[in-house]
Amino acid sequence: MNRNIKADYHDFSENQDLTIIILSDTHGVIDSKILELVEPESLVLHAGDVMSGEVLDQLALKAKKVIAVKGNNDTEYHWGRSFRGELNELPDVVHIELHGGRLSMEHGHRVLDLSNYHGILREKYWDSKAVVYGHTHIETLDVRETPWMINPGASGKTRTHGGPSCMQLSISAGEWTVQRHKFKTR
Repeated sequence: MNRNIKADYHDFSENQDLTIIILSDTHGVIDSKILELVEPESLVLHAGDVMSGEVLDQLALKAKKVIAVKGNNDTEYHWGRSFRGELNELPDVVHIELHGGRLSMEHGHRVLDLSNYHGILREKYWDSKAVVYGHTHIETLDVRETPWMINPGASGKTRTHGGPSCMQLSISAGEWTVQRHKFKTR
């Protein structure tokens, strides 16, 4: 499977055309409609609170590569002993070089000043074009200034605020566009 979850730095800058599916907060279950978006050449980024190696396995069967970070609920209690090794390999932060800039990703649970969430992340990752985070379960796309702030919301069944969501970052010749995907709860 195409999971290299231990590494905290990845370089895809040679890929001028790339589709990246961004998700977070699956809490052990990934919505089937989100899985349908994943293509064999897609890169999948999971911003934490995976809570199951099975979620990463489902994604890895469909994607070119899956990169995930550890969330505050990614503990042995939630993952179980059989996935302990994979859980211990999840980094807290990853940096990904892409054609057109760097993307940095963390879960976001260590940002304590909720009134200045984006300001803190922008200062921390000042050299990135985009920052992906999760934790809040609130879908957010702020591209008014650099780095962009991208929170895909919750991609499972827990606290989805009306339905599971994810985002799709498309890179074509260095131009980045982000598309939101929100699915109604059945």
